[in-house]
Amino acid sequence: MNVLEAKKNNPRFINITDYGYDRGLIQAVIFYLTYLLIVAIATALIQGILNNLFGLNSLDASKIVKIFHVLFCLALALPIIWGKKIYNNILILLLPLMAGILATYMGALFGLLPIAYLTTYPSCKNEPDAQRNKELRWYHRSWLIIILIILFGLTSWYSALLLSNLEEQVYYRSPYQMMMDAFSGEVGDVGLPTIKAKEIAILTYSNLLGPNEKKEPQLPEDIALYYQHAVVSITTYNEDGKETGSGTGFILSRDGYIMTNYHVIEKAKSATVTLKNNKEFKIVTWANNILGKKYDLAIIKINASNLIPAIIGDSDDALAGQEIYAIGDPLGLKGSISKGLIAAKRDLEKIKLMQITAPISPGNSGGPIVNGYGEVIGVATMGFDSSMAQNINFAIPINYLKEEIEKIF
Repeated sequence: MNVLEAKKNNPRFINITDYGYDRGLIQAVIFYLTYLLIVAIATALIQGILNNLFGLNSLDASKIVKIFHVLFCLALALPIIWGKKIYNNILILLLPLMAGILATYMGALFGLLPIAYLTTYPSCKNEPDAQRNKELRWYHRSWLIIILIILFGLTSWYSALLLSNLEEQVYYRSPYQMMMDAFSGEVGDVGLPTIKAKEIAILTYSNLLGPNEKKEPQLPEDIALYYQHAVVSITTYNEDGKETGSGTGFILSRDGYIMTNYHVIEKAKSATVTLKNNKEFKIVTWANNILGKKYDLAIIKINASNLIPAIIGDSDDALAGQEIYAIGDPLGLKGSISKGLIAAKRDLEKIKLMQITAPISPGNSGGPIVNGYGEVIGVATMGFDSSMAQNINFAIPINYLKEEIEKIF
């Protein structure tokens, strides 16, 4: 039954071509939106599986999702070409290639455009060439396909260039900008219970020495031995009890107050502290009235007693060229100590930092930076990747802690 006969038999029969609409283009739009919906749902499921079941970070998960987008575009294009038997047209065969390239550099939103175009192309199956040529619209002409391929290619090339430039800008960002970014933004979600810190009796040499005694330089092995007991390991967990990160801390008081980096406990729903003797304590609270995101420092509390606290020094007395030691758990290797120098004292707009040459790695965060007298003068907080720079690391001066405690007590 043709369109005219259908109209006669059914007065309510509506043909979209009567209103000037192109059925092929409308079909392409419908298919395109359907494909996007499928991709969006599948992408959400894949990311959830990769993050929750396999524990992949967002960067690794996004790479796998991008591969999925490319394969999805090819999986759609090739059956369409085969089913319509239009594989004898070299220009048509270039469209799946364009779809894969666009999906690689611009995502499925653009990668599906060539696929939607393929859905409009008439089938060569069981039809003479003359009949099929009558079904070809203006947008099926070879000259337009060539223009589309050129546009797709230029768009992909330009997107790849922008992406490359963006990665280069991030890679070569100013060290000052990177450091300032680390201490900007609002306080994040810390799931640990909060408490207003009570008086913290921090241990200094003035507590230990008599009025006529002087501080004496300590041997590195003595410093390492003492801080094996004053430094702790911190492990954080999400709401499902799955481990999400680790860091270092050092004991401030005998009754269980501990210093670490704020970013170590940020977003943690629960956390534990492990001492030198492998005793494990649950972190019961964190003192939200001291420090925080501003200085990337946090004070946490465990229910313990008779702990061995770190000795707190004066970071204002620290000088460039002075020997220091970084103590912590780099990559989970507990109780590690590394030696270096204070390379410089940096005064940023928002915060002062100590630049140090002592090697630190993920896991060192929150660990003490100790001078030759065995005093903590800083807290290891960040460093540049070894592919970018060698031994350019930073510590928060310990005097920020002392100043905040003096404000409260």
